[in-house]
Amino acid sequence: MVTKASEAPAPNPKEAVMYIGPTKMGALHVTNGAVFKGGVLPEHLAKAARARGNESFKTLFVPVSGAGKARAALRDPNSDPAKAFRAAAALEG
Repeated sequence: MVTKASEAPAPNPKEAVMYIGPTKMGALHVTNGAVFKGGVLPEHLAKAARARGNESFKTLFVPVSGAGKARAALRDPNSDPAKAFRAAAALEG
């Protein structure tokens, strides 16, 4: 189980990533379970992931190969993915 962001597997540059966070509408517009081919995020999501104060947001984009473990980690309220999920739910947009 991935418990710390620093322990998250580094995505393969060609591997797709999946968003495991809450569905967001408005400026962020991303749906839970969305898959991004080649790990390339749309500019609005990449910008949000780089924004100061949103550091945990980028941890919600996980390699598809590790999505099952990452989703399981969401069930533990003290895990980093669960904390990132709550932080993302509070983001504007």
